[in-house]
Amino acid sequence: MKNWILLILLTLSACSNKKSQEIRTIKSFTECNFNNVEQKAIVVFDVDQVLIERSCKVFWPKIEKENEQWLGQLYDEVFKKAKHDPFYYFSIMLKRDTPVVIEPVIVNIIRELQNHGVTVLALTTTNTGSCFSIPSLPIWRFNKLKEVGIDFSKARIPNMEFSELPTKSTDDDGRYPVLYNGILYTSDSSKGDVLTAFLEHTKLKPTRIIFFDDKRSNLESVSQAMHKLGIPFTGYEYQGALHMPGELNKDIAHYQLHHLIDNEEWLTEDEVKVLLHRPMDKLIPCQKSS
Repeated sequence: MKNWILLILLTLSACSNKKSQEIRTIKSFTECNFNNVEQKAIVVFDVDQVLIERSCKVFWPKIEKENEQWLGQLYDEVFKKAKHDPFYYFSIMLKRDTPVVIEPVIVNIIRELQNHGVTVLALTTTNTGSCFSIPSLPIWRFNKLKEVGIDFSKARIPNMEFSELPTKSTDDDGRYPVLYNGILYTSDSSKGDVLTAFLEHTKLKPTRIIFFDDKRSNLESVSQAMHKLGIPFTGYEYQGALHMPGELNKDIAHYQLHHLIDNEEWLTEDEVKVLLHRPMDKLIPCQKSS
């Protein structure tokens, strides 16, 4: 009896180790050999903090961590005078903002994969439907990526809705997970479930799924789903966003957020610099929220 228990434990341990070996942590896409990707594989990228980051540095993970207390005070200060839901103001910023590509090299990597006939998709937890000033989140997301040279519509797969998966809300307002122009939006479902639904709908049988995400839980979700389908999986926990060069200018951030709440308008760092008539490195330090 003890021998059987030991055998079961060893088997479970081996399976766990195998799954963990499928997921590798990287700081840069240059650590991966994209030249060896099979033509019938599917390469999948998360979007935020993997491909792009917002241009406003207050939202960068490294900056948030280094300035947590100051940013908390600033948020408390500006949102005390807010007349609307915080997400209303956030949507104004998102609509105007042009994102920053975390590693510009990835733009050409994606193009090269597409030119060689590899299916390249995005898989994001972005909701579907609208968000205050943004009428359609899928259209907004696609257009913002296209602004920086990333076009997932080249996968040439028809748009589809996965109504068999949970909807984001109970009022049937179009928030089911969807595929729009090569980008999968999970809404309220796990990434593993959405990718599974996509493969079942399209009848695609990839030789391998290669997935890049900054959250290990998402990688494990997809890994488990692909194991059930018998599809080989390789995952990369991408940490490039944690190493983006740049420092927070508190005077700029202070002005941006106060202007957003007061005027319902988002200004870029360059626009704020012009308004204040001073070079960014010579601004008088703000007294508030310091």
